[in-house]
Amino acid sequence: MRQPSLKPDNKTVLEQSLAALPQLELVQLLLQFAAEDENFQRKLLEKITIPARIIQSQPLNPQLVTRLIKEIKRFFANLNDLVDPYYETGPLTQIEDFLNEIQLLNPQDQLLVIPQMLKAASVSVDDYPISTEQLGEAFVLYGKAASLLNLTPLQKEGYLEQLLNWLDELEIWEYGAETSSVLEGLKLLATTPQDYAYLIQSLQTQLEANPAQKTAELVEWQAAFYLLAGAESQYLAIRQSHLENESQYYELADYWQKQNQPDKYLATLESWLEKLKQARVAGASETGYNRPAFQGNYSAVLSKNIYSGFILEQLSQYYQQIGDQPNLLRILIRKAEEKRADFELYREIKPLAQRLGQWVEVKAKYLSLVRHDDRTLAQIYLFEQEWALALALAQKQKPYRNSVIDLLGQGLKEIYPKEVIELYQKMVAENLAEANRKNYQIAAGYAAKIKEIYLKQLKEPENWQKYVGQIRAENKRRPALQDEFKGL
Repeated sequence: MRQPSLKPDNKTVLEQSLAALPQLELVQLLLQFAAEDENFQRKLLEKITIPARIIQSQPLNPQLVTRLIKEIKRFFANLNDLVDPYYETGPLTQIEDFLNEIQLLNPQDQLLVIPQMLKAASVSVDDYPISTEQLGEAFVLYGKAASLLNLTPLQKEGYLEQLLNWLDELEIWEYGAETSSVLEGLKLLATTPQDYAYLIQSLQTQLEANPAQKTAELVEWQAAFYLLAGAESQYLAIRQSHLENESQYYELADYWQKQNQPDKYLATLESWLEKLKQARVAGASETGYNRPAFQGNYSAVLSKNIYSGFILEQLSQYYQQIGDQPNLLRILIRKAEEKRADFELYREIKPLAQRLGQWVEVKAKYLSLVRHDDRTLAQIYLFEQEWALALALAQKQKPYRNSVIDLLGQGLKEIYPKEVIELYQKMVAENLAEANRKNYQIAAGYAAKIKEIYLKQLKEPENWQKYVGQIRAENKRRPALQDEFKGL
């Protein structure tokens, strides 16, 4: 049931009243709500950042740790009472509540509870395949808690090793948990050159011992820690020899930008586009189609950690800023090819191509890209006032429910009123054939559009009355239909 929202006047009064409360009274009010409502407590913990000094000042509480570990183990042992064993669930509020309680403990107590939670989850997940995505937060908490202990580099090693070992020890990775959470935990704890050197060596040891499928990820982690350590030559050696996806290219470009080397920054971004082009060509030839193939080599180079097309956005911004119109046009066309050729991009490209005297060929290319996208074609035809093409597109649409007909009908009713009436009449007929109130409502909506054209554009009220009268007469035994059409 939807919760009522505060009206503007009441919101103002409440805001003023809360602002007038003494700080202690306001805190007590929030704590009371948190104690009474678990959802409020969760939202409160999501919104606030607990200062490190407060967590460090919490007393050790062995009784609470023992109780919490028992509750966690009991929860994971009894998952069959909570989830269908054949259904992979989404987030579970119990896991969120455990994590919220853990983060409020003294750091040493957190470091006792978190491994027990991960172990219990790992043991249970094979029998009850719940989503383990939430457990990623546990690795972050572990690294953060250890970082609050003011450890020496030597003392940190055990905690760093534990985070790395969980990559192999736990059975949660196939059910949603992301290993990037482990990396985040490592980054929170590792802060000195000694820490980075230890991690780099540990990763090298794992690289030499681990199966091939983990090699790429561990190499990425090595590169990250070389960069954090300021070992730039080692970082570049790894990054430049491991450039596969968009995220990696952008990371290298960002590095060159921070080094104030704009030529290398730009060259790296452009080299990604060349790689993408080669992958598309290879994929298309493999499938035998003269079009982009979203499989094989092409899928291997798509973005992993940043959304696909991010580099195109960066390049378009760059060329826009320096006023390089030919290259900007080239990148915008690539955006249409690689991402999506939509109407907004069409409107952005047109004036630029016109200024460069290339609009005829660019328009032809763009229309070829959207030839199967009827809605974008409809928007373009209306924008360009190509009425005959717009009507032909509308007439080839299947009726029943069709947003393209809606769009074109609205744009064409002044130019082709009789033809638009015919389109709407098909929509009415298709919906009436469904014989239920919901479709009668839709049919009545299109009938109202027909009425508007008869009365305003054609000035033919008699033809409207004839049309709607025939519908009522042919469906006189359908009271729901009569009800929906009574106001027309």
